[in-house]
Amino acid sequence: MPFIAHALPQAAIERGDVSAGALVSITGVSFAPAVIEEPRFGGRVLRVVFDDVPLPEFTALGRRWIGPTREQVQDAIAFGRECRAAGVEEVAVHCLHGKSRSTAIALALMADALGRGGEGAAVEALLARDLTGKASPNVGVVRVADEILGRGHALEDALADRLPRFVTWRAFWEERGLPPRESLGRG
Repeated sequence: MPFIAHALPQAAIERGDVSAGALVSITGVSFAPAVIEEPRFGGRVLRVVFDDVPLPEFTALGRRWIGPTREQVQDAIAFGRECRAAGVEEVAVHCLHGKSRSTAIALALMADALGRGGEGAAVEALLARDLTGKASPNVGVVRVADEILGRGHALEDALADRLPRFVTWRAFWEERGLPPRESLGRG
């Protein structure tokens, strides 16, 4: 695979353990932005802010979370395209723990690079780099990426076929207000 997107925890980025040609930095709404040495990534850093929920807004336990917007996912995909056009072969993507938001964006970037029909290969590449075995891509990001990339539900289907915990989280969020994908139509 000529283009790779690595999903990592914020601590790895802040320690400087990562070398990549670019970085997508995902921070939660209520958290301070990551401390990043931007020159380490050739000055190619995209910062986005959203919490680890797939809904536009979710309130529980006295706290309000804000999920990803279509524009944020579109910006990340456009950033990945710009990086590839500039010859960048590796993009690091971080969120706090490197399990949900970052894996979903990394998956979207690799699926975009592979083109239509490459969804399964993108999932395999993502899971091959999941050294902790805890990847669980944010279902909201995956659904929006599927739509933006015009893949119908191919990206979500490939992920569901390979990662049972994704299916479990999808059902969890559908019980809490995420519309079932069937109601979203086919892309």
